[in-house]
Amino acid sequence: MKSKIFITDFDTYEKSIKRIFKALKIKEKIKEDKIVIKPNLTINKKPPTTTDVNCVREIIKNIFDLKIRSKIFIAEGSGGCDTLKAFKELGYKELEKEFDIKIIDLNRAKRIRIKNESAIALKQIYFPKILLNSFLINVPVPKEHSSAIITNSLKNMFGIYLSKGYIAEWGILKNIGVIVSRNVFARGWSKADLHIFGVHKSIHDLNIYKKPDLTICDARIGQKGNEIDGFPCNPPINKIIASYDPVACDSYVAKIFGWDWKEIEYLRYCNKKIGNAENYEIIEV
Repeated sequence: MKSKIFITDFDTYEKSIKRIFKALKIKEKIKEDKIVIKPNLTINKKPPTTTDVNCVREIIKNIFDLKIRSKIFIAEGSGGCDTLKAFKELGYKELEKEFDIKIIDLNRAKRIRIKNESAIALKQIYFPKILLNSFLINVPVPKEHSSAIITNSLKNMFGIYLSKGYIAEWGILKNIGVIVSRNVFARGWSKADLHIFGVHKSIHDLNIYKKPDLTICDARIGQKGNEIDGFPCNPPINKIIASYDPVACDSYVAKIFGWDWKEIEYLRYCNKKIGNAENYEIIEV
C-alpha cells in the first residue's frame, strides 16, 4: 500500500493547518492518552532555523477542536542551547499559559533504559518516559544539513536523545572509551554520542525506538546551506507537508532540495523498515 503525503499551499498557519487536519482524519488515528508535539528547536534561533511557534499553536487549536481527552505536551531536547532558553525566546512558554498544557525539556526529563537489537549502533538508550504510550506529532522544519544532507522528520528525533556522559554527570562514555569534556556539554552538546556513533545510523536507530506517528512539516520557508547558519530558501517552499509516514515525508522533502532519496544514507537504512521512501502518493489539499 502506498504511503500518503498531504500537501497544501501556505497562506496562513490558521488556514493551512486546518486544511491539513481535515485531510488527515486524525481523530480516528489517536488512541493514546498523551499527545506529544515535538518541534525542531535545536537552538534559540528564529525560523526557518526552528519551528515557528505559530505553526504549533494552530496544531494545538485543531487538536482541541477534535474534542478528544488526550493530554497535550510539547517536548524538545535542544542540542545547541539550553532547551528552556529556546522555549522562552521562541515563544513556546506562552503556549503553556495560553492552552494550559505542559512543556517538557527532554534534556531534563525522566528516562528509562531500553534495548533494541534491530538498532545498528544504539543497541540501548535512555528513553524519555513521557514518550512511552504517546501519539507523537513531529513538527520539523526542512533544512539542508552539514552531516545528514537533509534534516526533517527523521533527523528531528535527535531531540529525544541524551548522551550517556550527560546522564552520568559528565562521566566517561564507557562503551567506546571516550572521555568527554564537561565544557563540551556545558555549551549544550547533549547529543555527542550520536555524532560519534554516526549521524545516519543514529537517525535510523532513534526512529526504531520511536517513530513519529504523524509528521507535520513547517515548510513555509525552508533553509539552505546548513542546519544552524544557513539561509532562507528563496523562493520559500511555501507549503505545509504532512504524512503518517516519516520516511516518505523526508524522501519528498529531499526531492525539494534536489536530492534523490537513494543518495541519503539514513533514508536507505529506513526504507521499507520504518516507512516507504519511494512508494508514496501526493495528495494536494
